[in-house]
Amino acid sequence: MIEIDSSLLSKAHLDSLISQIIAQKAAYDGADKRGIDEKKQQLLQQIQQGLSVIVYDAKDHFYDVISAEEFQKSCP
Repeated sequence: MIEIDSSLLSKAHLDSLISQIIAQKAAYDGADKRGIDEKKQQLLQQIQQGLSVIVYDAKDHFYDVISAEEFQKSCP
């Protein structure tokens, strides 16, 4: 997994990427899409606080947001 430095993304691109990740998870999990704005704000806050990171999985070609702790454990 590759960490995406969110500070290098414009606000519009970051917002779009987070929205896509949430929508993808909602479609996969069958979750209700009514809480997308709330989830987006939570994820943005966690990213800004350094609690979560945006990652790209080159093998499976997808983006995700995971905890910073989980990302550190996955690094060799």
